[in-house]
Amino acid sequence: MAQSSLSSRWISPVPARGARARLFCFAHAGGGASFFRPWAAALPDHIELCAVQLPGREQRFAEPCFEALDPLLDALMPVVTPLLDRPFALFGHSLGALVAFELARRLEAAGTPPRGLVASAFRAPHLPAERLLSGLPEREFVAEIAGLGGMPGELLGDAELLETILPALRGDFAMAERYRFAPGPRLTVPVAAMGGGADPWVSPAALGGWATHAGAGFRLRLFRGGHFYLVEERNAVIAELARMFS
Repeated sequence: MAQSSLSSRWISPVPARGARARLFCFAHAGGGASFFRPWAAALPDHIELCAVQLPGREQRFAEPCFEALDPLLDALMPVVTPLLDRPFALFGHSLGALVAFELARRLEAAGTPPRGLVASAFRAPHLPAERLLSGLPEREFVAEIAGLGGMPGELLGDAELLETILPALRGDFAMAERYRFAPGPRLTVPVAAMGGGADPWVSPAALGGWATHAGAGFRLRLFRGGHFYLVEERNAVIAELARMFS
């Protein structure tokens, strides 16, 4: 199926010869599609990577960020629909896990459920946020984000560059903090939760809570590392994701 001009602004699939399935990936707060693009070469040949690019970052830097989840989902539905002509799964890291989960709920309601959902380094959606960061003064906000290990040292030391990415970061954290889970049917597809055993923000118990939303099997996988465990454990993470299509 040809990709629409609308979806191409949000998603640039990495072509995979003979691909029979698609993996949609949603990045962490402030993160962009480039975080996932190196994964394409490590995925099995039959899986095409579709890294989602939200507004306010990378090549969409000039566009305003979303600060609430429902409007973002309203925008995403017509974006992904043209790409659902083959089996697909959803993966989200940190804030991206919340986006992927609520998108999965909408897709199920529309009659196009994914093969599965993988939530990484984010509490189960019915659990309340333990920290409210979006309104912190800049110095405190940056210190909290830096503590997660997802910001290169050269970025933290460049005040001008840091200033350009703070709006997306604050907007994403505001989105997560304003989110309120609306009870409803469990997903009818398998759900997996992943995380780093040393993650200071997301405990194994908070990850295990995702079982509440799984209607067709649940598994929890802990890796060595912290909130960004998937950088060092990339190959093992990709192997887990490929299981969604086996």
